[in-house]
Amino acid sequence: MSAQSGTLELLAAGHAEAAEHGAELLGLGAEGWVYVGITIFFLIAIFRFKAHRKVTEALDARIAETRKSLDEAQAIREEAEALLKDAKAQRDASSAHAAAMIEHAQREADAILEKAESLLSAGFGEGDAARGEHIVIGGLKHQMRIRKYREELFFKEILFTVRHRRIELELGAVRGY
Repeated sequence: MSAQSGTLELLAAGHAEAAEHGAELLGLGAEGWVYVGITIFFLIAIFRFKAHRKVTEALDARIAETRKSLDEAQAIREEAEALLKDAKAQRDASSAHAAAMIEHAQREADAILEKAESLLSAGFGEGDAARGEHIVIGGLKHQMRIRKYREELFFKEILFTVRHRRIELELGAVRGY
């Protein structure tokens, strides 16, 4: 029985040693076989199912979509800048026109008042009194026109300022501010 007990002892010692180091197959442990399995999986995915082409196509489609969005944003930005430029030009033109109108009305009113003052200082008869009243009334009407032009100019300035600010906000939204 000693031969049999020696064999059992060797088997028990070998089994204990195998449990201590882990099971091996063809010289690879469990971790090695995991690496082999993952490598085989990737090779099959690449060569059999052409996974790299599908990934490349998906990335190319996403790049094309992003470029299209950027092109659209650029076009919107250019359009907004053109609108802003037009609004500024209109504002400047209307401001210059309104200022010219006010200046013209002011010159007319000054001329009427000067004429009225000259008539008053020279003295006038009965017929001249009616003409003097007419001149004074005309001067007052011109003063009222000047006020009206100033009010119109003020409201136009407000309108253009609001339009200008709206365009700036739209441009800022396009730029992402």
